[in-house]
Amino acid sequence: MKSDAADRPSGPGSFTGPLPEYRSPAQDAWLAERRRVRAQERGRRLRRGVGIGAVVVAGAVVLGVALWPAEGGDSKAAPPGPAHSRSGSAAPAPPSAPPDPNRTVTVPPLHVATPAETPPALTEALRRPHVDMQHSYPNELVRTEHATYRRVDQQNYGARTPLERSVLMTPELSAVVAQGGPCDLQSDALYIDTAGTAQIQVSVITFERPEDAVRVREAAATDPLTYWALPIPSGRMTDVRDPRASAHAQVTTVRSVILAKGQWTDGQRADAALATRTEALLTHVEDAVMGFEDPSGSL
Repeated sequence: MKSDAADRPSGPGSFTGPLPEYRSPAQDAWLAERRRVRAQERGRRLRRGVGIGAVVVAGAVVLGVALWPAEGGDSKAAPPGPAHSRSGSAAPAPPSAPPDPNRTVTVPPLHVATPAETPPALTEALRRPHVDMQHSYPNELVRTEHATYRRVDQQNYGARTPLERSVLMTPELSAVVAQGGPCDLQSDALYIDTAGTAQIQVSVITFERPEDAVRVREAAATDPLTYWALPIPSGRMTDVRDPRASAHAQVTTVRSVILAKGQWTDGQRADAALATRTEALLTHVEDAVMGFEDPSGSL
C-alpha cells in the first residue's frame, strides 16, 4: 500500500514530518471540555483545605467526599456533577439490620450522554488493555501529605455477571452496572495508616465503554451508602454501622470509576481530617490508573 509520504511534495521548504492528526470541531470540543473538567478537579485538590473546612461548617459535600450532617441538620444533598467531579449526598438513617445482599432490587434508569464523535485520543486509549490490580495499586506503601498507608489486603475479580458482582458491590450498584455495557473487572485494595487510626478501601471498576463508568459514578455520588463497593470479604475492614462514620469519594478515569471509602478505626464520626485522607488516597490511585489508561496524557 502506498504511504502518505509518496504524495507529499519534496524539495527545499517542504514538510517532511508526520501528518497532523485531523479532528472535527465536535471532537475538539469534547477534548477541550474533558481537559477543562480535569484541570478544575486538580485545582480543587490544591484548594481542598478550604473546601473541607466548608464541609464541616455547612455539613454539606465538597470535593465528592460525603460527610453526613449531624442529626437534625437540614443540609441538602449536592446534585451529581459531570464526569471527573466529586459530589455526594446526605445519607439515609442507618437500617436496624444489614440488608440482604441477595435481595432483588429495582433502580431508576440513569442516562449518560456520549460524544457525537469519538476523538482519536480516546479511540487510542480504548485500544489499551484493561487496568489490573497491579497497575491500580502498584505500591504497598503509599505516602501522602497527611499520613503513610500500608496496603494490607487486595482482590481482583471479574464483574460481568450479577453473580460475580454479588460479592463485590451492593445489589443496587450491580443493577446500575447492568444498565450499560460489559463491566469487565473490579479490583479492591484496603489501606491502613501506619498509626493504625484510619482505614480506606479503594475500588477500581473497569468497563468496556467510558460512559458506563460515568453512570456508576453518578449513582455513587448521589447515594454512596446504596451504590457502593462491598468491603473485601477477608473482614479486615472494621464494620462501622453508623453512616456518619464514613467518608466517600469517587472519580472516573478513561474507562474506570474509582470509589474510596474511609473510616476511623475507633468508629468515630467522619470529619475534615478523614475526608482529606480519603481524597488524598483516591488521588493516588487515580493517578496510577490514568497513567496506565492514558500514558500519553492526551485526555
